[in-house]
Formats: sequence, structure tokens, C-alpha cells
Amino acid sequence: MSVGRARAWGAVSVVNGIATGEGASMAVGLSTTATVELIEETDAIEVSIGGDPGEDPTLAREVVRRVCVRAGVAHGARVATESDIPVSRGLKSSSAAANAVALATNEALKILEGRGLPERDLLDCAIDAALAAKVTITGAFDDATASLHGGLSVTDNRARKVYARHAPPAGHVAVVRVPDRKVRTLAVRDLAYDAIAPVARRAHALARSNEWAEAMTLNGLAYGALYGIDPAPALAALAAGARGASVSGTGPAIAAIAPEGKADAVARALAGGDARVVTVPLVSSKAEVISC
Repeated sequence: MSVGRARAWGAVSVVNGIATGEGASMAVGLSTTATVELIEETDAIEVSIGGDPGEDPTLAREVVRRVCVRAGVAHGARVATESDIPVSRGLKSSSAAANAVALATNEALKILEGRGLPERDLLDCAIDAALAAKVTITGAFDDATASLHGGLSVTDNRARKVYARHAPPAGHVAVVRVPDRKVRTLAVRDLAYDAIAPVARRAHALARSNEWAEAMTLNGLAYGALYGIDPAPALAALAAGARGASVSGTGPAIAAIAPEGKADAVARALAGGDARVVTVPLVSSKAEVISC
């Protein structure tokens, strides 16, 4: 049976890439697992999305199709995903799903065809699929590479170039405020990003130098104001001991990076309203193929 299984990481924003095309993301211990069975007798691609079955299956279908086309084959597939990443909150659920499906499809190809694609081709397939499915504005190369490689990834999303990779800060965790409501990427496509571009460029320069805490907080102030997200929880998290805090992606989640000893205080500072708070590790390991 030609079945592949893989897991890829979620991430939080250090610098949102929409305003300038340059971004930075840090991988966290939330993940999506995909199982892909390739089928020779059909070109149909069936998708089952666990955890949030109302989500659009277009992204998973696009990933499988593009991986197969790039490999020079035409197969159908059965795809199943499971995830603990809250969808449409800015925690890179689309990048994690695309990477997991691409890796799983590639593993199934190796079984069925005796060959697969190199990692960079899989990454390009995942990003192209996300653009085609309209779940990203810039292609989110920062999110995709953080999800795939772990750690902090600082990138030019337009050129699909990694400027720098940094290990996550030792002894730190991510504390994330997750509101009930969702924000779809297309809903914020046409905002006045030019107004915050100078601040975003400064934050990106800080991230390239691994001054992630300052970059993250600066990013949060700029993008939070643009998106109309209340800054009080992020400021409370900083006062409670977080080193950096920001709206993640297009929100509404707010992520703080804090020393492990300050995590409980930061979680209390972020709590309240319609939101839940989760504390998860920072991740330095790569996305991985899992034995079926």
C-alpha cells in the first residue's frame, strides 16, 4: 500500500511579511499530521480534515496535485489530516497542513514509484498550493520554512529566500492567547499596509540579527494597530515577564515568548474574555515523516 504519513509544525509571527514581503516566524509545538494514500486507478483526490471538518479541502488537494505533477505522475489520493493548531487564528495552520501533506505525498511516491522529490521542490509545491487556495497573501515563505525546519526563520517571501535561521531561545516557551473568532486572510488583504511598512522593515532588521524579542513586540504594535486588536493583553504579558509579545499573523491570536519560569504569570496576563490560553514549547526540530 502506497501510504505516507508526516507531521509539520505550527509557528508564531516574529515579523508579519505582508507589509514589506519580508517576514520572520518561530516554530512552536503545535502540529498537523497528514496521511496520504496514492491511488493509481483514479485522478480523484478525497480529503478528510479532522478536528475542523468545515474547513475547505482545496489546499490539501492542490498540494497533492502539484507534488504529483512535479514528479511527472498522475495519481488520485485519499488524504486525512489531524491537527491541534487552531485554524484561522494566525498560528500557521495552513503552512503546517501544506508541508505535512507534501511530505506525506512524497513518502507515498517513494513507495509507489521508487522515487520522490527534493525538499525544496516540496516546499515550492506547498507554497504554490497555498497561493492557489488563497490562504496566503505573500506565499508565507517565513511560515513555511519555520514549519518545515523548526526554529526562527527570517525570509524574503517574494524571492523565497532565507536570510537567516536561528535556534529558538533556550529555556523559553510560547504562551498563546487564542480567541474563539477566526480571521480569514482575504478579509485583511486590502488594509493600509504601506502605512506600517517602515516599522515592519525595522522589525525585520532586528529579526535578522536574532533580536527576536524586540522585533516581535515592534511587529505587534504596528500590526495590532492596523488590525484593530486590543494591545492590552500583549502589554500585560510583557509586564508579567514575557520577552516579546505580538499579534501572530493576521490574528486574532496573540503570542508571547517567555522564560519557562514566567510562563504561568504570562498565561494569567493573557487570559480573559472569549479566549483560551495555551502554553507550548518552542521547536528546533524539522518536520518529519512518520512510520505508518
